[in-house]
Amino acid sequence: MLGRHTITARRLGSRGLSFFSGIELAPPDPILSLTTAYHADPKPEEYKINLGVGAYRDGQGRPWVLDSVRQAEQQIAADKRNNHEYVPILGTSTYVGLVQRFLFQQEGMPFSTRLLVDEDRIATGQGISGTGSLKVMAELLAKKVKSDSGRAGGRVFIPNPSWANHASIFASSGMEVGTYRYYDPQTQGLALDALLDDLAALLPGDAVLLHVCCHNPTGVDPSDAEWDQILQVVEDRQLLPIFDMAYQGFSHGIAEDLAVVEKLARRMLSSGLIENAMLSQSFAKNLGLYGERVGSFSLITASREEKAKVQSQLKQIVRSMYSSPPCHGSKIVERVLGDEQLYAQWCGEVAVMRDRLKQMRLLLFEQLRNLRCHGPGTTGPTGWEHLVQQQGMFCFTGLSPDQVNALQKQSIYMTSNGRISVAGINEANVERLSRAIAGVFAS
Repeated sequence: MLGRHTITARRLGSRGLSFFSGIELAPPDPILSLTTAYHADPKPEEYKINLGVGAYRDGQGRPWVLDSVRQAEQQIAADKRNNHEYVPILGTSTYVGLVQRFLFQQEGMPFSTRLLVDEDRIATGQGISGTGSLKVMAELLAKKVKSDSGRAGGRVFIPNPSWANHASIFASSGMEVGTYRYYDPQTQGLALDALLDDLAALLPGDAVLLHVCCHNPTGVDPSDAEWDQILQVVEDRQLLPIFDMAYQGFSHGIAEDLAVVEKLARRMLSSGLIENAMLSQSFAKNLGLYGERVGSFSLITASREEKAKVQSQLKQIVRSMYSSPPCHGSKIVERVLGDEQLYAQWCGEVAVMRDRLKQMRLLLFEQLRNLRCHGPGTTGPTGWEHLVQQQGMFCFTGLSPDQVNALQKQSIYMTSNGRISVAGINEANVERLSRAIAGVFAS
């Protein structure tokens, strides 16, 4: 009888209730949609310029597979012991040990971070690149906040502006997300006084997300002295620092870019007012492993006993989300970090990427200066000095949304806030880019 009724209803054209009928259309991702528009543009490839993609490109505009990575893959392929079995929930002991040494115990690194490892206070796990690592930590934070219901604090604050995905990662885990002032559009630099005022107004137990280096999207990093002031407020207000490090090596160097982590560790060991911190780290950019999605999360705890409890919770969260991490990318990382020759070669390749980014910044600056185009900056004679003062892959140009739209009509693609990926600039397109920018400032 049930089958006949169902067939009759279908023949009459009636429809059942769709479980998805009330779902709204989500807005497109602002960065990924740029790439879609770029590819849909019918202009010849050599005419178009994509400054939106957050991935390194070589001098010919192509993705670069590092030689150290190719050699690691060859070693993996030749290893008859290699298999595709599941790895442990937080990654293999080899991966975790090498990553901890890489982040906290590199040769020549100061004493403080090394001591935190020696005291067995750091819980480290393999994450799904930086995004997945942040998500695991967000889930842990949300779980802790829920268990501390009614207690002050427990919010997370991200810089304004920040990577577009930061807010949604924490909000989708149930965290209350706020912002603190970071960027001064008048100077194209750090709004230090406003930043410190905003952090000083937070409650003990609030979390504050800090970009370790190469701030995305502005490229504006605190100086050494400014980091001291920021960490002093974090300590005074007893905030939980969450470090996000997606571009390690692109500012000053692989070890040098860890300076703020050492600063924090020194404070943790000396004053004891900060006992916890979190660090999300990615190998997407500095190893070129974008599609492999490999990174790590490290949580600094107050003691070995606390670490064991935190680690147990991390395992439970990962088990419910994706069970265990993928293994191919992590095997590449193990080979590079575990082989002295490959590691040295990789450090040299990171230096090549870092130097090219700096050269492209300088080349664009010189082109605009030669065109006598006065930029949006209020400091410096050309108004474009911020191009060479900012760090890493991204740069806040100061271009307005209207100017960005005008450039897109010339097949030059960047986000509406004027952020450009410096890696998209090369010697073949920089003249056209600079002339187009000068044109929208003149109009």
